[in-house]
Amino acid sequence: MARIYKNQSFLHIEIESIEPLTDVASAKIKFIRPDGTTGEWNATITGQLIDYKFTKLEGGGSELNQDGNWTFWHFLTATDGRTAPGDAFQIYVHLEGTV
Repeated sequence: MARIYKNQSFLHIEIESIEPLTDVASAKIKFIRPDGTTGEWNATITGQLIDYKFTKLEGGGSELNQDGNWTFWHFLTATDGRTAPGDAFQIYVHLEGTV
């Protein structure tokens, strides 16, 4: 995996599911930022992939607005209301120009 940088917006997260996604009504990617605040993004489903494309925010930057360890996981809601969180993983978001 290539390095990811703070405020990078030409980027997307793909999480592959080992379970069939045919009965999924909605998919989200949830996260914990380095400062401990939480959030979620609506994701799309393509085959077995849960995908979120980052966007450039008004005024510049992106949703990846902090450097440090981010924790991500997917959260699925089935058409019958059942829910399933995925396994969490961490990605370190670097400051541009750092080694």
